[in-house]
Amino acid sequence: MIRRGEKHAEIAGIILTAADDGKFLTLTEIHENLSYGCAYGSLRKIIKLFEERNWITKERAGMSVLVKPNKLLYEWFR
Repeated sequence: MIRRGEKHAEIAGIILTAADDGKFLTLTEIHENLSYGCAYGSLRKIIKLFEERNWITKERAGMSVLVKPNKLLYEWFR
């Protein structure tokens, strides 16, 4: 069973809201938008989990990596 906690929902919401506005975020931008204090490593683990579940795709953009939502992220968190 896949659990969706409040933190997962907030991170997904940040990613999806940005995508709705036509923007894909970096991990740093996601981290800056969190309403709670979170270690950067913890966020990376959650993003890795999202990627393993095919909820997101990471795409290289120069020196950065953009996080792009997949259809499954919309289905799980909307």
